[in-house]
Amino acid sequence: SQKADALRSLGKKLVPDNMGLILRTESVQADEETLRTEISVLHQKWLHILEKAKVSSAPCLIEEKEPLLATVLRDEKGGFDRIVTNIREFPYSVSCPVQYAEDPFSLENVQRKLEKSLARKVYLPCGGHLIIDRTEAMTVIDVNSGKFAGKKSGTESTFLSLNLEAAKEIARLLRLRNIGGIILIDFVDMETEESISSVLEAMQTACLQDTAKVVIHGFTSLGLMEMTRKKTGPALESVNICPHCKGTGLKEEHV
Repeated sequence: SQKADALRSLGKKLVPDNMGLILRTESVQADEETLRTEISVLHQKWLHILEKAKVSSAPCLIEEKEPLLATVLRDEKGGFDRIVTNIREFPYSVSCPVQYAEDPFSLENVQRKLEKSLARKVYLPCGGHLIIDRTEAMTVIDVNSGKFAGKKSGTESTFLSLNLEAAKEIARLLRLRNIGGIILIDFVDMETEESISSVLEAMQTACLQDTAKVVIHGFTSLGLMEMTRKKTGPALESVNICPHCKGTGLKEEHV
């Protein structure tokens, strides 16, 4: 594509002599000065590593990986409304308010919200709900009208409203749970192409906030939305899973 060719030409212009350069997908959105600055920082870090290695004796720590908090702040690109922390002297410069709390998890009721977000059944504010099932091959999400259908007549506009809300919540849960791979979504059936296009557009817009690569392939012949999300590490539920039932709620059978 033209963007890829332009980025490749810019990379050749900016890369230091006798070095290689990997430009990730996000580089397409960055301007030349931003790329130049980041390349310079990485180059200086590499030169520092080389100099330190020359005067060090093994075993020796040459370079330490940056703290997790620094990685999170960098990868989110400043996308925070505020930060609540138990660090009195916050060591990083951020563009949002920083609030101190002795126990941030209790203040924001994080544990309850986490348990709720990891549940198989997730309720929507409108009264509908999602059923999220993980398999070895893919993640399947079913959108159900639930109590929402009882509030209003089952019209096309009713189902569209439910699906639009579900699309936004699904995109949020994919990021929160760090779900990757193939994802199939069974929205409530819609009759018109206009409604289907609106849901597709709503999902695309909601996924713009995702730092992982998301590709929405559209609706299959059976009316399921098919999409993929790049795996960027273990899913949240896999590091918080019951060792006995493996998250199924059923007794593990040994063969």
